[in-house]
Amino acid sequence: MTANQIRGLPVVTVGGGEDIAEVRDVIYSPEAGALIGVTLNQRGFLAGRRKEVLAAVSIHAIGEHAVMVTDEGALVLPAEAPEEVSGADSSRNVLGNDVLTDGGVSLGTVADLAVVAGTSGEVVGYQIIKPDGGSGYIPLPAQLAVSGVALVVPALTEDFVRDDLVGLGAAVEALSGFGPDAIMVNHESGLREATDEMDHRAVDGALELIGKRALTELGNEIGTIDDVEFDPVDGTLEVLLVGKQKHPATTLLGNGSYAAVLDRSTDPA
Repeated sequence: MTANQIRGLPVVTVGGGEDIAEVRDVIYSPEAGALIGVTLNQRGFLAGRRKEVLAAVSIHAIGEHAVMVTDEGALVLPAEAPEEVSGADSSRNVLGNDVLTDGGVSLGTVADLAVVAGTSGEVVGYQIIKPDGGSGYIPLPAQLAVSGVALVVPALTEDFVRDDLVGLGAAVEALSGFGPDAIMVNHESGLREATDEMDHRAVDGALELIGKRALTELGNEIGTIDDVEFDPVDGTLEVLLVGKQKHPATTLLGNGSYAAVLDRSTDPA
């Protein structure tokens, strides 16, 4: 769905089923590439603007027919809202901005935001008006910079312009993955703090494979893991390179701070 479709939706409580407000407009941070809240109107004919705002962190879900919140306590005065909401710069609106590749090619102008229904407002792309007047969509991960006048994207974005929201979803998936020069992610929210023991071991480098001793399950050392190969689409580990030997990733039984353990099929004995 688009941000324009969110405007005018009722704000409804999950627990009570009451419509307590109506979305006036969305608050968007172009730097973060995220919807951070919405401004509100009173419900009813000729109702005026409400003083409160609704921060994205307090949204239970945005659907096609309503914005859901836990209760009326989700609506707060701007002074009580998170800083990114209360201090949002309205002049940093990307709507109407030119979309230019870093090679100088114009892809059109920003017309709207593409938002994932059923979330608290996850933005995955922009709706654009193409130079020929047609409508299209580009994935948000393509964004390089926002100047207030232009949205600058990599040249490869031209290959990911799609005609509808269904095509945009596929383009977002295609643009995220493992490549020879970078790992692309849909959004910075994919990065998180380490939470459990395995996470902390990974952060500390204990689970790094390259340069690690390779032992078979029979206790024989067969060399050092010199490199690994990944699936370029989903990042699945496929091959371990030990010296001149290539071992399928399925032979990896365990990986610790001392060694990577491979199954007996890799044992030269």
